[in-house]
Amino acid sequence: IGSAMDAVISVDSALRIRVFNGAAEAVFGCRSADVMGEPLDRFIPIEARAQHAQWMRAFAQTAPGAGGERLADGRRRIVDGLRADGSVFPARVSISHVESGGEHLYTVILHDVSAEQEARHALQASYDEVRALSAQLQRVGEEERAHLARELHDDLGQTLAAMRMDIA
Repeated sequence: IGSAMDAVISVDSALRIRVFNGAAEAVFGCRSADVMGEPLDRFIPIEARAQHAQWMRAFAQTAPGAGGERLADGRRRIVDGLRADGSVFPARVSISHVESGGEHLYTVILHDVSAEQEARHALQASYDEVRALSAQLQRVGEEERAHLARELHDDLGQTLAAMRMDIA
């Protein structure tokens, strides 16, 4: 757990922190010694705490005897985490459960996906820009074709009018 690349946090059934690895220290910006025994809510934005409590209740109902199970609905989730400096970040989490000596422990493995989401947003912005430039290029081409058609029509009209006058 100490050498895991992703943040690993284990909590007891009261959701008090029992394990907080080095990657969790880096992600959340605080030392393990400072968070032991603290409530997990410390790392959940206030507006997300009710949803988190609901997920944990649902998971606790399905988890006993189902070690290694992910969230209650079997999927990993993207949730918001709260760093020690107050900044909020997106994270992919999975939760597992183990019962040891009559005590229930829940382990959260968390991966900060801020960079992935920023890259995804930048890529989407790039696609949107290319799409807009393509549409603009098409409009310019259509305007140029219309302009050339008018020029040809006007030039041809003038030539025909001049020929008509010459013939007359």
